Amino acid sequence: MAEGKVPERKPDGWDGPREGYPKAQKHYADPENWKYPVHTPFHARAARRYFDQPENRTKYTEEEQAYIDWRIDQALRRYGVVEGRSLEDRVNPFDKDLEEMTLRDLLVFFLGEDRLKRALAIEEVTVDRSDGVLEGRVKEYPVRIDVADKRIAHTCPDWERRSSGGLFCKHVGAIFLKLSEEKAGLILRQLIPDREKWIFQLGESH
Repeated sequence: MAEGKVPERKPDGWDGPREGYPKAQKHYADPENWKYPVHTPFHARAARRYFDQPENRTKYTEEEQAYIDWRIDQALRRYGVVEGRSLEDRVNPFDKDLEEMTLRDLLVFFLGEDRLKRALAIEEVTVDRSDGVLEGRVKEYPVRIDVADKRIAHTCPDWERRSSGGLFCKHVGAIFLKLSEEKAGLILRQLIPDREKWIFQLGESH
Protein backbone atom coordinates (compact mmCIF):
# COMPACT_ATOMS: atom_id res chain seq x y z
CA MET A 1 0.00 0.00 0.00
CA ALA A 2 1.35 3.39 -0.97
CA GLU A 3 2.65 5.63 1.79
CA GLY A 4 1.92 9.33 1.97
CA LYS A 5 0.08 11.30 -0.70
CA VAL A 6 0.69 11.74 -4.43
CA PRO A 7 2.20 15.22 -4.91
CA GLU A 8 0.10 18.01 -6.35
CA ARG A 9 1.23 20.17 -9.27
CA LYS A 10 4.17 22.42 -8.37
CA PRO A 11 5.29 25.70 -9.97
CA ASP A 12 8.56 24.13 -11.10
CA GLY A 13 6.97 20.89 -12.28
CA TRP A 14 7.19 19.67 -15.87
CA ASP A 15 4.13 19.50 -18.13
CA GLY A 16 5.28 16.20 -19.60
CA PRO A 17 8.35 14.02 -20.11
CA ARG A 18 11.57 15.72 -21.10
CA GLU A 19 13.40 14.54 -24.17
CA GLY A 20 15.09 11.22 -23.53
CA TYR A 21 13.06 10.48 -20.38
CA PRO A 22 10.25 7.93 -19.84
CA LYS A 23 6.89 8.77 -21.39
CA ALA A 24 4.78 7.02 -18.72
CA GLN A 25 4.11 8.69 -15.36
CA LYS A 26 4.49 5.37 -13.54
CA HIS A 27 8.26 5.65 -14.05
CA TYR A 28 8.52 8.78 -11.87
CA ALA A 29 8.60 9.06 -8.07
CA ASP A 30 6.69 12.34 -8.51
CA PRO A 31 4.39 11.42 -11.40
CA GLU A 32 2.26 14.57 -11.32
CA ASN A 33 5.28 16.81 -11.96
CA TRP A 34 7.24 14.33 -14.11
CA LYS A 35 10.17 14.47 -11.66
CA TYR A 36 12.57 11.95 -10.13
CA PRO A 37 12.57 9.19 -12.75
CA VAL A 38 13.23 5.72 -11.29
CA HIS A 39 13.07 3.55 -14.42
CA THR A 40 16.67 2.28 -14.12
CA PRO A 41 19.05 1.61 -11.20
CA PHE A 42 21.09 4.61 -12.35
CA HIS A 43 18.10 6.97 -12.21
CA ALA A 44 16.73 5.53 -8.96
CA ARG A 45 20.04 6.23 -7.20
CA ALA A 46 20.13 9.73 -8.69
CA ALA A 47 16.54 10.33 -7.55
CA ARG A 48 17.50 9.40 -3.99
CA ARG A 49 20.49 11.74 -3.98
CA TYR A 50 18.58 14.67 -5.45
CA PHE A 51 15.46 14.25 -3.33
CA ASP A 52 17.55 14.03 -0.16
CA GLN A 53 18.75 17.59 -0.77
CA PRO A 54 16.82 19.95 1.57
CA GLU A 55 16.09 22.51 -1.15
CA ASN A 56 14.24 19.81 -3.11
CA ARG A 57 12.38 18.17 -0.21
CA THR A 58 10.98 21.42 1.16
CA LYS A 59 8.97 21.97 -2.04
CA TYR A 60 6.64 19.20 -0.85
CA THR A 61 4.39 18.61 2.14
CA GLU A 62 5.37 15.89 4.62
CA GLU A 63 2.79 13.54 3.11
CA GLU A 64 4.09 14.19 -0.40
CA GLN A 65 7.67 13.63 0.76
CA ALA A 66 6.63 10.29 2.25
CA TYR A 67 5.11 9.25 -1.08
CA ILE A 68 8.20 10.16 -3.11
CA ASP A 69 10.46 8.43 -0.56
CA TRP A 70 8.28 5.32 -0.80
CA ARG A 71 8.42 5.30 -4.60
CA ILE A 72 12.20 5.74 -4.68
CA ASP A 73 12.77 3.10 -2.01
CA GLN A 74 10.52 0.69 -3.89
CA ALA A 75 12.63 1.14 -7.02
CA LEU A 76 15.93 0.78 -5.17
CA ARG A 77 14.80 -2.50 -3.60
CA ARG A 78 13.57 -3.74 -6.97
CA TYR A 79 16.99 -3.09 -8.50
CA GLY A 80 18.85 -4.79 -5.68
CA VAL A 81 20.39 -1.68 -4.16
CA VAL A 82 21.45 -2.25 -0.56
CA GLU A 83 22.44 0.71 1.62
CA GLY A 84 22.77 2.88 -1.45
CA ARG A 85 25.07 0.46 -3.29
CA SER A 86 24.01 -1.26 -6.48
CA LEU A 87 24.74 -4.94 -6.93
CA GLU A 88 25.96 -4.06 -10.44
CA ASP A 89 29.68 -4.70 -10.87
CA ARG A 90 30.58 -1.06 -11.43
CA VAL A 91 32.47 1.63 -9.59
CA ASN A 92 30.25 3.84 -7.43
CA PRO A 93 31.73 7.34 -7.82
CA PHE A 94 30.36 8.39 -4.45
CA ASP A 95 32.58 5.87 -2.65
CA LYS A 96 35.32 8.50 -2.89
CA ASP A 97 35.71 12.17 -3.63
CA LEU A 98 35.32 12.94 -7.33
CA GLU A 99 38.65 14.73 -7.40
CA GLU A 100 40.35 11.56 -6.16
CA MET A 101 38.96 9.48 -9.00
CA THR A 102 41.30 8.74 -11.88
CA LEU A 103 40.14 8.94 -15.48
CA ARG A 104 40.03 5.15 -15.46
CA ASP A 105 37.73 5.19 -12.38
CA LEU A 106 35.40 7.61 -14.12
CA LEU A 107 35.27 5.60 -17.33
CA VAL A 108 34.75 2.29 -15.50
CA PHE A 109 31.67 3.84 -13.90
CA PHE A 110 30.16 4.70 -17.27
CA LEU A 111 31.51 1.74 -19.27
CA GLY A 112 32.38 -1.16 -16.99
CA GLU A 113 35.65 -3.06 -17.31
CA ASP A 114 34.86 -5.01 -20.49
CA ARG A 115 33.67 -2.03 -22.54
CA LEU A 116 36.60 0.05 -21.35
CA LYS A 117 38.98 -2.60 -22.70
CA ARG A 118 37.16 -2.54 -26.04
CA ALA A 119 37.22 1.27 -26.13
CA LEU A 120 40.98 1.25 -25.48
CA ALA A 121 41.47 -1.10 -28.44
CA ILE A 122 39.76 1.20 -30.97
CA GLU A 123 42.23 3.03 -33.20
CA GLU A 124 39.92 4.83 -35.68
CA VAL A 125 38.96 7.86 -33.55
CA THR A 126 38.90 11.53 -34.54
CA VAL A 127 37.72 14.52 -32.49
CA ASP A 128 37.19 18.18 -33.42
CA ARG A 129 36.68 20.76 -30.67
CA SER A 130 34.95 24.14 -30.84
CA ASP A 131 33.06 26.30 -28.33
CA GLY A 132 32.48 23.55 -25.78
CA VAL A 133 31.29 21.06 -28.42
CA LEU A 134 33.15 17.88 -29.33
CA GLU A 135 32.39 16.48 -32.77
CA GLY A 136 33.90 13.03 -33.11
CA ARG A 137 33.82 9.91 -35.19
CA VAL A 138 34.66 6.39 -34.04
CA LYS A 139 34.99 4.18 -37.09
CA GLU A 140 31.76 4.95 -39.00
CA TYR A 141 29.87 6.19 -35.92
CA PRO A 142 29.48 9.94 -35.19
CA VAL A 143 29.50 11.21 -31.61
CA ARG A 144 28.61 14.73 -30.47
CA ILE A 145 29.21 15.95 -26.91
CA ASP A 146 27.80 19.38 -26.12
CA VAL A 147 28.96 20.33 -22.63
CA ALA A 148 27.06 23.63 -22.47
CA ASP A 149 23.79 22.02 -23.61
CA LYS A 150 24.41 18.93 -21.41
CA ARG A 151 23.82 16.53 -24.28
CA ILE A 152 25.56 13.50 -25.77
CA ALA A 153 24.27 12.39 -29.17
CA HIS A 154 25.30 9.12 -30.76
CA THR A 155 23.81 6.10 -32.46
CA CYS A 156 24.78 2.44 -32.27
CA PRO A 157 22.92 -0.63 -30.95
CA ASP A 158 24.79 -0.67 -27.63
CA TRP A 159 24.23 3.07 -27.05
CA GLU A 160 20.52 2.52 -27.70
CA ARG A 161 20.44 -0.12 -24.96
CA ARG A 162 22.58 1.70 -22.40
CA SER A 163 21.97 5.42 -22.84
CA SER A 164 18.57 5.39 -21.09
CA GLY A 165 20.43 4.27 -17.98
CA GLY A 166 23.02 7.02 -18.31
CA LEU A 167 25.78 4.64 -19.38
CA PHE A 168 28.26 4.76 -22.28
CA CYS A 169 28.96 2.42 -25.17
CA LYS A 170 32.57 1.80 -26.25
CA HIS A 171 32.35 4.47 -28.97
CA VAL A 172 31.54 7.28 -26.55
CA GLY A 173 34.21 5.94 -24.22
CA ALA A 174 36.72 6.05 -27.07
CA ILE A 175 35.99 9.75 -27.62
CA PHE A 176 36.85 10.55 -24.00
CA LEU A 177 40.01 8.46 -24.27
CA LYS A 178 41.06 10.54 -27.29
CA LEU A 179 40.95 13.74 -25.20
CA SER A 180 43.65 14.79 -22.80
CA GLU A 181 43.26 13.23 -19.37
CA GLU A 182 42.65 16.70 -17.90
CA LYS A 183 39.90 17.59 -20.41
CA ALA A 184 38.15 14.21 -20.22
CA GLY A 185 38.30 14.19 -16.43
CA LEU A 186 36.88 17.71 -16.23
CA ILE A 187 33.83 16.83 -18.35
CA LEU A 188 33.16 13.52 -16.56
CA ARG A 189 33.47 15.10 -13.11
CA GLN A 190 30.92 17.72 -14.16
CA LEU A 191 28.64 15.07 -15.63
CA ILE A 192 28.47 12.66 -12.68
CA PRO A 193 26.82 14.84 -10.00
CA ASP A 194 24.67 16.66 -12.57
CA ARG A 195 23.84 13.75 -14.88
CA GLU A 196 20.08 13.75 -14.25
CA LYS A 197 20.05 17.00 -16.25
CA TRP A 198 22.04 15.58 -19.17
CA ILE A 199 20.34 14.14 -22.24
CA PHE A 200 21.78 10.97 -23.71
CA GLN A 201 20.30 11.18 -27.19
CA LEU A 202 19.93 8.51 -29.82
CA GLY A 203 20.94 10.09 -33.13
CA GLU A 204 22.86 13.20 -34.15
CA SER A 205 22.26 16.61 -32.59
CA HIS A 206 23.10 19.96 -34.21
